[in-house]
Amino acid sequence: MTKLFLFSALLLFYSCQTKKTNSDTKLLDFKSFTIQVPSSWQKITFRGVDSYVGGIQIDSAERASFDLGLYSNGLSEFV
Repeated sequence: MTKLFLFSALLLFYSCQTKKTNSDTKLLDFKSFTIQVPSSWQKITFRGVDSYVGGIQIDSAERASFDLGLYSNGLSEFV
């Protein structure tokens, strides 16, 4: 749950850096959650072994990814 919150907060921060209207956004559905992103961002699918893995291609040089599962890092050492 912490990873999902961190991932959502990161995307929210990044997407709020420029003013966009609702027509410039789209909704990405990742089974476990949905997120509204700029229309230029693309959904990335990865193959996970024991977790749900995915991401978003922001532009040609940047992407954000997530790993949700029982054995995924809880990020507790970063708190």
